[in-house]
Amino acid sequence: MIELARKTMLEAAEGLRRSEWSSRELTQACLDVAQKQAPRTAAYVAMAEREALFAADESDRRRSSGG
Repeated sequence: MIELARKTMLEAAEGLRRSEWSSRELTQACLDVAQKQAPRTAAYVAMAEREALFAADESDRRRSSGG
């Protein structure tokens, strides 16, 4: 799934439009990369993982209902 996080913004948007992946899958892939890289970068990043996944689920619901 990490390969999904390496898509360009245009590729990600097109994949969402064609239903190749969901917002949740794309968000989770990005969170996975951020968590994996955190020890190497020694950067402090506050991640609101639960909130990000909730927002992704809401986006998927709106898209599936045509909104």
